[in-house]
Amino acid sequence: MSDRLVTYHRLACDWPGCKETAQDDLYDGNATYEEAVSMWAYLPDEEYNDFSDKEFMHDPATGKDYCSDHWHYDYGKKWPHRVPGPEPEEQS
Repeated sequence: MSDRLVTYHRLACDWPGCKETAQDDLYDGNATYEEAVSMWAYLPDEEYNDFSDKEFMHDPATGKDYCSDHWHYDYGKKWPHRVPGPEPEEQS
């Protein structure tokens, strides 16, 4: 019997204390981090797609990823513009 080591990438929420990952299956992942971002995360100004599995947001300015509980739309900027953090009314 031989051992085989396979490295794969999955997104994990970078919000402090959050343990959410984009892929729920223990054996699911992407070959590169860039592939994981393109498959599972929206960019701040990316148009919403009804047919994608994206729920995370990737912030290219910081390189951090956030689960759906830890990003929201900022309607004060050009719409749709996603920003890190829970909905403001949920933070109180």
